[in-house]
Amino acid sequence: MFSFSSIFTIGTGGRSAPSLPPCVIQILVTEMVCWASGGPQKYTGRSMADSHVHLKITGNKWEAFLDDSQQTLDKFAVPPESKPS
Repeated sequence: MFSFSSIFTIGTGGRSAPSLPPCVIQILVTEMVCWASGGPQKYTGRSMADSHVHLKITGNKWEAFLDDSQQTLDKFAVPPESKPS
């Protein structure tokens, strides 16, 4: 199960990543998801590249994430007009 506190150790070999307090991360993730899904919120955090450079995400990992995301949208029958292009 996902938790905002897990963000501190993902991709760091269990070490705590230098980051923001979990409550701030929760606000920024909420802003980003609402912005990305067409809501009126604006994302106010750092760029995605700057925020995630420590995770060393490869092209293959990113493609796997996109595939998982697409499968999730399909599983819940999200209509095409509501999916990101």
